[in-house]
Amino acid sequence: MRGLQDGSTGGIQGTGAVYVAINGTSYAVAAEDNLKMPNGYLGTNTVCKFLVSTKGTSGTITGPGNIVDKGDYADSAAGVVLAATKARLPDIPDGHCVLGMLQFHAPAAGTSLNPADFGKPSTAGTATYTNLICMPYDA
Repeated sequence: MRGLQDGSTGGIQGTGAVYVAINGTSYAVAAEDNLKMPNGYLGTNTVCKFLVSTKGTSGTITGPGNIVDKGDYADSAAGVVLAATKARLPDIPDGHCVLGMLQFHAPAAGTSLNPADFGKPSTAGTATYTNLICMPYDA
């Protein structure tokens, strides 16, 4: 997985297959060009996290876990970082394997944002994708 889809549609893009084992069964999660974000709206000056996981051969995005108002913290770089640490990932759906997370910072002013629009050229805000795939050993 690599993060936000570049282009005219919102979503997350995977650049290559990922192999996972869930309850002893192995799956190849195919590269996906546009894994859709959930619908809903986020207010301005907020931060939240979405979970990217799989239950088989395709990815699922769950979230946000909670939405934190950055205005509740100091108006500084340290305050923004503190707000981001207060944003939690949603619970892992039963039977899923975690692939990554997307953290989104909405702009300080403007209109509310629909996560389904993330990645579109007109979308304001900052999104960061982090891989959370962890192997217990090097093969």
